[in-house]
Amino acid sequence: SPATASLLWSESVAAEVFVFFVVGPGLVKRLTPAGALATAALAGMLRWAVAAQTTDVIALGLVQPLHGITFAVLHLPCMRLIARIVPQGLEGTAQAIYGTVGIGAATALLTIVSGALYARFRAGGYWMMAAAGRLAVALFWPDVPGDRAAHRLNQLAHSIRRRLGADDLITGAVELRLNPDRTLEVPSDFGDAG
Repeated sequence: SPATASLLWSESVAAEVFVFFVVGPGLVKRLTPAGALATAALAGMLRWAVAAQTTDVIALGLVQPLHGITFAVLHLPCMRLIARIVPQGLEGTAQAIYGTVGIGAATALLTIVSGALYARFRAGGYWMMAAAGRLAVALFWPDVPGDRAAHRLNQLAHSIRRRLGADDLITGAVELRLNPDRTLEVPSDFGDAG
């Protein structure tokens, strides 16, 4: 219901604020940027895996605070990296690019993709979101050699293909891509309100 969705959304925003001001700074200080990114990805994996398996409000309410980790623990190290690697005087420009492309454009694109995935696979589309988190863990986990990360990526692609029963959903072996012919099919009644 709209009331339940509003409550869950409010819970995620409150968790985000809590992580930004209470938990996040200390956590990011103890972890490397790669470790913080991997932690955010792990939280996302858990959150979306639960959403893929249940609509139980209590279960969703228990994992909704993970949004605070998936967003804030991702955002805080990005800000630290910008402060560390961007030349003095260009910090504002770098933050604007990050906010516009890294947050704004990425969110818009992923919202469209996730809507199409949900339209096609229903709750199974959340497995793709969990898989994106798994991919990030494979890529950002501290001290993972490149060949092991590539192997994990290959295993992840195979698992996604098998779980969704869609062998052609992800194309490629070395450079993975979503097959737009499969993932961006939106039913003609997708936008109908009734």
